[in-house]
Amino acid sequence: MMIKSMTGYGRSEQHRDGRTLSAEVRTVNHRFAEYSVRLPGELAPLEGRVRELLQQRVPRGAVVLTVGGGGEAGTRPVIDREQVARYLAQLRDLKREHGLKGGVDLRTLVALPGVVAGGAAADDPGERWDLLAAAVAAALDRLDEMRRREGRALQRDLAGRVRRLGRLIGRIQSLARRRPAERRRRLQARVREIAGGLALDPARLAQEVALFAERADITEELVRLRSHCAAFAAYLAGKQPVGRRLDFLLQEMNREANTIGSKAGAAGIAQLVVELKEQLEKMREQAQNVE
Repeated sequence: MMIKSMTGYGRSEQHRDGRTLSAEVRTVNHRFAEYSVRLPGELAPLEGRVRELLQQRVPRGAVVLTVGGGGEAGTRPVIDREQVARYLAQLRDLKREHGLKGGVDLRTLVALPGVVAGGAAADDPGERWDLLAAAVAAALDRLDEMRRREGRALQRDLAGRVRRLGRLIGRIQSLARRRPAERRRRLQARVREIAGGLALDPARLAQEVALFAERADITEELVRLRSHCAAFAAYLAGKQPVGRRLDFLLQEMNREANTIGSKAGAAGIAQLVVELKEQLEKMREQAQNVE
């Protein structure tokens, strides 16, 4: 199972016993799960079961389901046989009681009130649910196909960007290794310039240089950033919905990038941090659409 996009569309149309139902489902990205269900009036009592079906198939995102059809166009006329029997019994009684002649033809019989009822099929909860569930499930299948297809594109893009992050981190590490020695030379030269030829305590100078180097050290931030990148790549290859995890990791990665930029100070590292944050922003935009 690859990651899925939260954006998609699916439609289906189901026919059964003269009835037709269409189902359209649309999804867009959303931080949580939100469901909107629009059913024909005769199917409204089944909304709770439809929502359960949507929750099982689409655990995150804004989902809009619209079902059409049913109603009068999808109903079947049903003969009320008990009502027919009652009419015939009463007519026979009248004929015998009053000595009437003649009979009742079929056309007259079916025209009597209550003999033919429309929509009896829609009153059968089992039939209604079977057809509705089939229409919704088929629409969700098509939605899932689209979301998987979009998910593959998102996965390729995010995987490529996390590899770029790794290369940027490597370049920052390379510059950071040379940074302490360069800062030491500059600091020593600056102190001697200020001292104006006065004797300096080498031990004190070395201590100050070491303290400055420690404050500017970004080793821990780079290690954590690499760890986050590895976790991000692992989640992309996983089999569970990872949208929230990716969002959390990107927040942490951006925090580390900000710290590196504020501590490093060097122009070369600062430029690389800008590139790093640009990649993270693009990844954040893409990850917001991952289920």
